[in-house]
Amino acid sequence: MVQTADPAEVIHRIVQECVGAQDDIDTSHPLLQSGVVDSLSLLQIVMGIQSELGVNVELEEINEQNFRDIDSIAALVSQKS
Repeated sequence: MVQTADPAEVIHRIVQECVGAQDDIDTSHPLLQSGVVDSLSLLQIVMGIQSELGVNVELEEINEQNFRDIDSIAALVSQKS
């Protein structure tokens, strides 16, 4: 059986890469409120989720609640998987 990566871990890696973080970002750190994620990196995160996890994030789902932190993003992806 082929073991696939945990979607939450993939999302964590995608966020880290999109924002160019050298240090680990805590999964509950407020991404938008703290300014870690801007509009460009938000779009890169959405594209990474679609490309790596095959989950389409609809425009109306891209909001502060769903992208508050890595945990929130993982919950959204989990609901859609």
